[in-house]
Amino acid sequence: MRLLNHQYRSEVELAAFCQAEDITDAGGLFIQVFCGNLEGSFIHDLNRLLRQRFPRAAILGTTTGGEIADGRLFEEGVILSFLECRRTRLTVTTLPWDNPDSFALGQHLARRLAQTDDPPALIIAVATGLNTNGEDFVLGVSDVLPDVPLAGGLSGEYLRFKHTWIFNGDRVLTQGAIAVAFHSARLQVQTLYSMDWMPLGRALTVNRARRNLLIELDGRPAIDTYRHYLSDEAAERLPVLSVQFPLMVERRGMKLARGCTGVNADGSMVFMGNFQPGDQVWFGIGDANALLDSSSELIERLGTRRFEAILCYTCVARKALMTKLISDEAEVFQQIAPTAGFFTYGEFFHANEGNLFFNYTLTLVALTEHPEQPVLERPLPLSLSTARITTETQAYAHLINRTARELEDLLQQMHELARTDELTRLPNRRYLMEQIRSHVRLHERDGSRLSLLLLDLDDFKQVNDRCGHQTGDDVLVDLARIIESVIRLSDIPGRWGGEEFLVICPNTDANGARDLAERLRAAVAAHAFARDLQLTVSIGCAEHRRSEDVDSLIGRADRELYVAKREGKNRVCGCGARAD
Repeated sequence: MRLLNHQYRSEVELAAFCQAEDITDAGGLFIQVFCGNLEGSFIHDLNRLLRQRFPRAAILGTTTGGEIADGRLFEEGVILSFLECRRTRLTVTTLPWDNPDSFALGQHLARRLAQTDDPPALIIAVATGLNTNGEDFVLGVSDVLPDVPLAGGLSGEYLRFKHTWIFNGDRVLTQGAIAVAFHSARLQVQTLYSMDWMPLGRALTVNRARRNLLIELDGRPAIDTYRHYLSDEAAERLPVLSVQFPLMVERRGMKLARGCTGVNADGSMVFMGNFQPGDQVWFGIGDANALLDSSSELIERLGTRRFEAILCYTCVARKALMTKLISDEAEVFQQIAPTAGFFTYGEFFHANEGNLFFNYTLTLVALTEHPEQPVLERPLPLSLSTARITTETQAYAHLINRTARELEDLLQQMHELARTDELTRLPNRRYLMEQIRSHVRLHERDGSRLSLLLLDLDDFKQVNDRCGHQTGDDVLVDLARIIESVIRLSDIPGRWGGEEFLVICPNTDANGARDLAERLRAAVAAHAFARDLQLTVSIGCAEHRRSEDVDSLIGRADRELYVAKREGKNRVCGCGARAD
């Protein structure tokens, strides 16, 4: 296997390069075209030229947001990367696509690749960058070929969000995908990645989303949440500004960055990957220290094996934020093996658990057809951790994240105070009302049972009058603990007011409520309170009736409690204990 790169300027220079390097047309020749020239006529002309000159080669062309070759970065250049495979068979599949179902696109492409006797050892694919849902595409490929490593990415351009193209020597596509499958038992593939972004600030909740369409975020239209946190001026610069402030979402234990590709008139936003209602997301910020650490780790891992080629597929947003560091990074990878790649609008990557779709990430595919060859005795390249970088980004992120965590803790404490009775530490009346309303709605919707118990300490005023208010408080705390020890985990106890307590009993009918109330009454009567006080409770029970409102339900429990008091105290009324 041999990898050679040529910066294309003219047909004459290309012919001279191929002659000097002895590059000839063959079925095992894989030509990647990384095209920073975004003129449609140029792309068509180049596509025809390559097929005429290399009729047997596997050609995979894409527009880019930058090119990588021989350890250098290029802007708006055209790089032809020739990978000569000696022991590997190549097959090419091209699939134009005219509908938004990117999952089906991935499935159809993979089915074509699977129609061979020997399954692929590797698939390198490109899909059009502004109209393909990269996450769905990867899921579609994995649905058919789950164990085959997938590499490549979405075709890019220079953050203009206008047009991207892919081509194969025969066709130029503005919507669809092209894949090259590598068939070989000898091919050794190692995939590596570097994620260089950190979550910033507090978690936001996705309220409404349809796949890669983010509709409502943290209680607002998605674009309004960007306005709220980043300013009106910043929102006007979307989607370009989202390159620097992606959203991060957790998938398979990893926080992955997702970039925006468009904003709709209704305030919804189109992203390069999917969101689900209930997802927790964070604004992300580039972390130069993480870049250095992870890149240094990649270098160490690559340096322990002997590879013949390294293919790089990395996000254009990463380049925009950390150009100098990425240039140093590419130069170091070149010292390990010949390197080529491009800057994408999203990366396809294979980890042990399957294929994933990344944004804002460096992905590497290291290849060799000679795994039996020993590792070269050579010193590792200089670690990138020695590079000099500013710590301002790290300091800003640390400050914001620390402040956000402290504010979240404070808000959580305030929320707890707002819903908790200070004396007994049980939920207070406000919280109980919210829960009763919620469970009544649930009962109306699915018919589940619901009952309430309303408890009142008998003759509590005499405790305060004879023993003092401190003893009275101690008695109420004791009663709260008795209630907690008797009820079930699904029940919700709380202090209703004064010496009254209420228990919400979900999935409980009248018989269950009456039995629970009797256990509570007996437990209180058997308990030795402060100063050896022997106290009792009266309890009113009520089971919710269909179409009954909250006030009526509570009112019935309260009336049954009054009856229990009137008939002698220390008793349970309601739910069959006496006639409702």
